[in-house]
Amino acid sequence: MDKIVTCKKSKQLKMPHGTAQNRLRRNIMFHLIKKLNEHFCYRCGEEMTSDDFSIEHKEAWLDKNSDLFWDMGNIAFSHKKCNYGNRKDGCFPKSFDEKKHGTHISYSNGCRCEDCRKGHSEYMRKYRERKAV
Repeated sequence: MDKIVTCKKSKQLKMPHGTAQNRLRRNIMFHLIKKLNEHFCYRCGEEMTSDDFSIEHKEAWLDKNSDLFWDMGNIAFSHKKCNYGNRKDGCFPKSFDEKKHGTHISYSNGCRCEDCRKGHSEYMRKYRERKAV
């Protein structure tokens, strides 16, 4: 019986029912993130869309402390490319490893050159403006 219902749902949705459920959850999450004015990338400060946002751990938890995985204070939202570009384990294509110099992300990764300090300052200015709204 359940297979028949699932098949009907998939036909009507024109995609597998599980895929549709995951898309709906993602859209709901992004809708709530936007309502909270948190739809700006943690890394670069630019606005995200429901298609390019990801959940990120601010501090890496793997091989450290598994409590960091569950810590809501350790969660941020960022573009997929910005989040995956933060990987140092070689699990992602080289194009993700290229970090833009003079940005908040390069500052967060330790660069303190003038361009990166300016990029970080601009990011923080925009961040404070968004929080004031």
